[in-house]
Amino acid sequence: MELGKKVKIKKIKASSGCEQLLDIIPDEMQLSIFLNKNLISVVSCSPENEIQLAIGYLLSGGYLDKYSDIDTVFYCDDEKYNMENKKKDSRNGRNIGSDRFPFARRIEVSCNAGDEDVIRAKKIKFISPAYSSISDFVSDERLEKTKSSIEFDPKIILKLNKEALSYQKHKKEFGGLHSGVLFSKSGDAIKIIEDIGKYNCIDKIIGYSMMNNISLEDKILFTTGRVSLGIIFKIYRMSIPVVVTNSSVTYSSVTVAEKLNLTVVGYARGNRFNVYSCPWRIIK
Repeated sequence: MELGKKVKIKKIKASSGCEQLLDIIPDEMQLSIFLNKNLISVVSCSPENEIQLAIGYLLSGGYLDKYSDIDTVFYCDDEKYNMENKKKDSRNGRNIGSDRFPFARRIEVSCNAGDEDVIRAKKIKFISPAYSSISDFVSDERLEKTKSSIEFDPKIILKLNKEALSYQKHKKEFGGLHSGVLFSKSGDAIKIIEDIGKYNCIDKIIGYSMMNNISLEDKILFTTGRVSLGIIFKIYRMSIPVVVTNSSVTYSSVTVAEKLNLTVVGYARGNRFNVYSCPWRIIK
């Protein structure tokens, strides 16, 4: 599968009327992620780096504590899955067979811990069911702060947007994609991901990093998406100290990031950027 597909379109302009053209638009697939035969989620994503996405999703979402918990990761057999789970899915009011999602793939992750140890109440979308509000979460003194004391030169932050744009092959070609880039302390790009979803970019980078034994405690995560609570939780889970976006940030994400000792940088484009939390990491 490719990230972009050609389609026939009619392009209409007020000045020149209508013309028939070929356009390239982003492709999309549904990825069903299973952990020890339990369906965790169905994620809409670009058809690339699905294994990394599944691993990153489970780790950054709190379903697994560490990468070494994973025994095997493999693509499920669609026909076998549909036959074994048709009745069960129907009872649960769900249908994730090929008739429901014709552009679907399924990945099974097997863990060396028991189901009760892995599929636990700690499954977090962002705010755990144990919290009734964001303020409750922020005031929870049991949460440990990110321990990284790494500092970054502002000149490095200033060049990240330009560097990220230079690596965006598919976004330049047909648009419609977010991108995420993992940068080293010196501003070198380690991994770039393009996907229809900003969260997918982050999860794919996390999965890639874990599979390649890359420590994240001294890295910068760059995203083209708005920094929201979901992103803060993912980088917190994986001990990434700094997230930078060329877009905006939300108040809640900044509030939680400050509590967790994370640095959030927004509007990093051109010759400027704003530091919204823990500015001590950006030294001059």
